[in-house]
Amino acid sequence: MQVSNYCKGQALVPHVEVPTYKSREFAAVPYLDSIATYDETS
Repeated sequence: MQVSNYCKGQALVPHVEVPTYKSREFAAVPYLDSIATYDETS
């Protein structure tokens, strides 16, 4: 929500390695959810 409300420019997908946990539906859910943006005018 904050990214869509406050950021401009391009959305980037950072590649990070983090520990995971198992849920009822998925075997490996990452503990961290991240996104990065780039705005060359800032």
